Amino acid sequence: MWWQKLHLSQKFSIFMGMFLLGVASGRLGVLPTRWLGYFIIIAVLLVVLWGKKSLWVLMVFVVFLLSNVYFQWRGRSDLSFYYDKKVSIHGLIIKDVENNGLEQKIILRLEKVCLPSGQCQFSKQRILISLPLYPQYEYGQKLKLEGKLTWPDGNYAHYLRSQGIFALVYNSKNVTPLASDHGNFFWQKLYQVKYFILRQLNALLPAPHSSFLAALLLGIRQGMPSSVNDDFRNAGISHIVAVSGYNISLLANFSLLVLPYFYIKRRSAIVFSVGLIMVFVLLTGASASVVRAGVMGVLLLLARLWERPSQIFNVLLLTACLMTLYQPGVLLGDLGFQLSFLATIALIYFLPLLKKASPFYREDSWWQENFFTTLAATIATLPLILYNFGIFSVLAIPVNLLVLPFIPYLMTLGFGAFIISLFSLSLAKILALVLFGLLQAILSLARIVSSWQWSVWEISNYSLTAMFLFYLIFFIMIIRFHLPIKKHEKFLQTNT
Repeated sequence: MWWQKLHLSQKFSIFMGMFLLGVASGRLGVLPTRWLGYFIIIAVLLVVLWGKKSLWVLMVFVVFLLSNVYFQWRGRSDLSFYYDKKVSIHGLIIKDVENNGLEQKIILRLEKVCLPSGQCQFSKQRILISLPLYPQYEYGQKLKLEGKLTWPDGNYAHYLRSQGIFALVYNSKNVTPLASDHGNFFWQKLYQVKYFILRQLNALLPAPHSSFLAALLLGIRQGMPSSVNDDFRNAGISHIVAVSGYNISLLANFSLLVLPYFYIKRRSAIVFSVGLIMVFVLLTGASASVVRAGVMGVLLLLARLWERPSQIFNVLLLTACLMTLYQPGVLLGDLGFQLSFLATIALIYFLPLLKKASPFYREDSWWQENFFTTLAATIATLPLILYNFGIFSVLAIPVNLLVLPFIPYLMTLGFGAFIISLFSLSLAKILALVLFGLLQAILSLARIVSSWQWSVWEISNYSLTAMFLFYLIFFIMIIRFHLPIKKHEKFLQTNT
């Protein structure tokens, strides 16, 4: 039987792939009863024809069905009865409070929900509440408030569910803090360190430069003006201030080019870069999106360390499965997860294909390395971005080529200025002058490019079918290119 001829790692890949497919099918709803009937018929036929040899194949189908059921189970909400009803809520703030300059967005883990009649239900599910800027609330506080539970439609609902959130509350009334310091001690101290760094950066640089640097170092975008965010989006460089696998993967790849100039050997440079990513993840608060981005970045570095793309594929699949197991909704509801996954695959598998196809590529050219890295990640993520946002920045690649080389230096100088400011704020401000110039150059470039209306195309009719066909061709190309590598590795293993 063909299954018996597969290597254990290949069987492992199939199991993980079926798990992800099962979770994806859960987004469409519970499988019809007739599907279960078909499964039983196929199972009986396999057992009759191949006996024990068919058990592995049956287990694959079981994984698919169980992952579908798992998605349905994790996606259930015990709050649906309370939607569009006025309720009284008791809960605990379990995440860092997001302040976007207009309102506070707070993720609350419920303790109980009560109707005006006095009927109460205890619950542990998460809800997202929007409150005015003042008074300010913080992680670890227990709140009591009144409001109406609601639930949106469309992609926003899928995104919220991917974050484990099952209700929204707007225009809350009678908000009363009940207690403080009820959060996790570790996260509480970590958030304090995070905001201490933010205060130091604000003392070193004016706005919006300080908020731009804070976004690079800590992933905090709350203080960035909407005009700057619009300029970055139109110029195609929003990813540099969004903590995602796209951003970290590009930085990790570029760091391998920079560190050897400081006489750091390749293996040591990779280990050093992994350590930097781990520190960065902790300092940014280690939210789910940041952890995901960090894992993707580390995977990219491990691929470079092992120089065995075929081995890293299983690690990549396992990572996706673990993330999906923790929060099933991220697979199809979290755009950041999807972009991270695609960018990492592009830099591990598609980037070598581009280099090999180009007659002009030279390994000793750092700007060509940067160009092909940017091109690979852009090609892999563009269809998904077009489908979700319908915006294409014509100058995204050249702007990224100009901006990305400065990002590692900006982060290094920014962190260095912070360290110096702990001892001498005046001395740190001298270094901040260099930072100001570099940050201003990027802000000015984004503003100029954004002002050119022809540089941004709106593509509103980009369909799901077009995106599917692109990724079908994309992955066929990768597989076609990857198979000769696997055969070569197998040849080397059998002859060494």
